[in-house]
Amino acid sequence: MLWNDVNNNFTWEQLGAFQWGELSLNKYQLLLQSKNASIQLPEDVKKQLHLICNDLLEYFPEKKTFLQALGVNTVSDFICFLNNAANLYNFVNEHALIEKFMALCQSINLYLQSLL
Repeated sequence: MLWNDVNNNFTWEQLGAFQWGELSLNKYQLLLQSKNASIQLPEDVKKQLHLICNDLLEYFPEKKTFLQALGVNTVSDFICFLNNAANLYNFVNEHALIEKFMALCQSINLYLQSLL
């Protein structure tokens, strides 16, 4: 790890949980080894290590699919999404909202043309 990572993020007491060879690894290797249980670290040190490794998210944000961006992660979520889409479609059709919207757009267009 870099001196700034060590000095700015850990107390001397927390640094006691590391061995010298572990501190020579970079912070991402340390995080990986702590998750794989290759090294044993106290929970507060693991949390602090995880926090300083979050800078990757700034440079490489997590890519989400369209459905993940909508919060659809399970089959149940997908079925709920489809059900809500069907209900919306039925609502729009029952109230003739598309025709009303098109009429509104046409009247705005006619008004704007009359101004010219």
